[in-house]
Formats: sequence, structure tokens, C-alpha cells
Amino acid sequence: MNKTLYIDVDPKLLPEFECTHEMHWTLISHKIYGTTRLAWLLWKLNRVDASTIFIAKQPGDKVKYLPKQYVDSIVGELNEFDE
Repeated sequence: MNKTLYIDVDPKLLPEFECTHEMHWTLISHKIYGTTRLAWLLWKLNRVDASTIFIAKQPGDKVKYLPKQYVDSIVGELNEFDE
């Protein structure tokens, strides 16, 4: 899915989450969405290379994200493909 899923969003329109301490993507996902299971979405939105997904973000780093109300509809549509 990582190579086939394309999210066409202008990064300038996305809000930013600022890391307050060293944080891994799963923790950032939990802080923003309340679940670690959406770290993949943050990787896609921030164009993170698969070889660096386990490198923690540092204090002051900013992460672009989709507001939760949009994520629910995207995940719902992706689940339809799984059925």
C-alpha cells in the first residue's frame, strides 16, 4: 500500500504538530489521532522514506497532519477496498 497510495494534498494547507521532545511516529500518531495505527498516514503526508521511519523526531520538529474529521472518511474508504 505504501507505494500505491497517493494522497494529493497541498502541504501548505495542512496543520502542523510540533514535537516537544524526542518522539517516534507512533507516539505522534497517538497524540494527534488517539491511536498509533495511523503512523503510516503521517509518513505519507510528510513524505518519509521507509528507511527512516524508525528514526525519532526531535524537539522542535514539525509534522504535517490531516485533521481527524478527514481521516475518518479516508480510512473508511480504504476499508471498503478490503471487503
